[in-house]
Amino acid sequence: MALYDLKLSSKDNVILIIGNEGNGISKAIESLSDVSVYIPPSLDPNKIGKYPFNIVDSLNVGASAAIALYHITQQLKYGQ
Repeated sequence: MALYDLKLSSKDNVILIIGNEGNGISKAIESLSDVSVYIPPSLDPNKIGKYPFNIVDSLNVGASAAIALYHITQQLKYGQ
């Protein structure tokens, strides 16, 4: 599911697990997870991989964590 489709309320407990772009997370950890989300690109899918959009094709783990944590805290705070 895309990160923006994740719906949380203030009563939810959340543990954020972030994997790297090469190996992701282990199958054992993934099997224990209730939900798996990804951060979708914000451009037209037809432009992905084409110059100049092929310059950056993924986010590093710090940027991904920041985006996910912001979204999660907003959801938990406002229950959106």
